[in-house]
Amino acid sequence: MLKIALRKRNFFCRFIEYCAIICKEVDSMDYVAIDFETANANLTSPCSIGIVRVYKNEIYDEWYFLINPNEPFSDFKIMIHHITPDDVKDALTVEKIWPQIFELLNNQIVVCHNADFDISILRACINKYNLPKPNIKIACTLRLARKLWKEEVYNHRLNTLAGYLGVELDHHNALSDARVCYYIINRGLRMYQENDLESLYEKFGLKLKGGL
Repeated sequence: MLKIALRKRNFFCRFIEYCAIICKEVDSMDYVAIDFETANANLTSPCSIGIVRVYKNEIYDEWYFLINPNEPFSDFKIMIHHITPDDVKDALTVEKIWPQIFELLNNQIVVCHNADFDISILRACINKYNLPKPNIKIACTLRLARKLWKEEVYNHRLNTLAGYLGVELDHHNALSDARVCYYIINRGLRMYQENDLESLYEKFGLKLKGGL
């Protein structure tokens, strides 16, 4: 049992080191799109996170983590995202996975669809577990999409926008949802011939929000 425990610890340490190396390959991304799924209605119950890092308007890399929320799953949430307690029983907790998430988000523009929800999860977990706060600015593709396509779509939900843009979406898979945030921004940049997200945001009178 001791050997197994040591092997697990050594693997975890190597994994942390690997993530740190990868994250530092490029100092600053254009932005980082994220999406959470939760086990229940509590903001402190993330059970998965998808992260898409964008550099020079192209997807640089993608990360997907299952998270053990240490909280019960609601049947409603399982029906939505199809993640079950068995799926996460051997996954890392938020506290354990936080070093990777911190490295991926720190000093970046963080993008979410309906950012109030996902950023609230970040804040709730930081407060509950007394975790270090990444230095971030926040952008919301829901707000942006409402400016880009005021009348072209009947609502601005992620699945509606994915259909309108003709991109694949496995809705409520956190990585797939985060990837569609990239497609929304990328299409907007090409439509209005802007070079970066902040310029596109400002074109519509939008401003990046401050940090956590």
